[in-house]
Amino acid sequence: MIAAERGLARRSLERWLWRYRRRGLAGLARFRRAPTAPADLPEDLVALVEGLALGRPPPSLAQIHRQVARLAGERGVLPPSYASARRIVRALDPGLVCLAQEGRAAYRERFELIHRQRAFTSDLRVRGHGAAHVDSALNGRRSGRRESIRSHAPAKGR
Repeated sequence: MIAAERGLARRSLERWLWRYRRRGLAGLARFRRAPTAPADLPEDLVALVEGLALGRPPPSLAQIHRQVARLAGERGVLPPSYASARRIVRALDPGLVCLAQEGRAAYRERFELIHRQRAFTSDLRVRGHGAAHVDSALNGRRSGRRESIRSHAPAKGR
């Protein structure tokens, strides 16, 4: 009845009553929450999360969060939530993570070849070669044949 008279949700009144019965007036006071968005965090804490995530061997997200929360507590700053730490780690560039944790060779193998292949196929399409031509050129390269791309070029008169 009170909820309807005041235009409040019944669940809110129930929660307030529960908090009052449990802690008295202090239970009704607003409490500060940990920052939920990375933008709410100090830049140095965001940099710390990123730096720890790029460590070798790769630490677990729980380890990262515990270390950052401990440091934030020592400085008197609200620690980031676990979800914020996860968002920061997931926002890191996969290439950067690979380079930091697995080294140059793994990075080259995983990322540079992908970009070279994309550049090669887009270059062929820009030159006017069809998708079938691109596929045959790529398949020829994969199988070890050393065909020149010019041998697949369309005739000039057509």
